[in-house]
Amino acid sequence: TPGLGPNPVSVATNLAKKGVIIFTVTFSDEAEQNEMINVATAGMGKHFHAVAAASLTTVFETIARTIPTI
Repeated sequence: TPGLGPNPVSVATNLAKKGVIIFTVTFSDEAEQNEMINVATAGMGKHFHAVAAASLTTVFETIARTIPTI
């Protein structure tokens, strides 16, 4: 939410410098997709928009295949 807490893009940038990958997922058409795209980009990750509940499985499977294993 704008104005509450630190800037999410700045936080994502700082976390990315420490090796943290940020993925964002939006669901409704009212979601602030552009802001979430900016956060994911700053966090060296990717943004996904799930158009329906059923597509969330695909989104999470894609994220799981993308992240490195420890």
